[in-house]
Amino acid sequence: MKQKSIGKSIFILLLAIGIIPIIVTVGISYFSTKNFLIQRNDMSKESALNLIIQEKQNIVDDTENRLEGLLSAEVFQRST
Repeated sequence: MKQKSIGKSIFILLLAIGIIPIIVTVGISYFSTKNFLIQRNDMSKESALNLIIQEKQNIVDDTENRLEGLLSAEVFQRST
């Protein structure tokens, strides 16, 4: 009858004990970084949108001011 060695079982157990924490750490790091990048991307989108809205309002205000300036010119005034 052949004797079975427990060496192989202990090796597999020690290997699993060493590899499982590495896999868990890599997984947590991946998801944490992914969520962080998604949040930064969303903040960048919001910031860009606010900048575009502000610039649009500036263009509208500037156009209004220029048109009012043109309308107040002597050429456009009614003479009675």
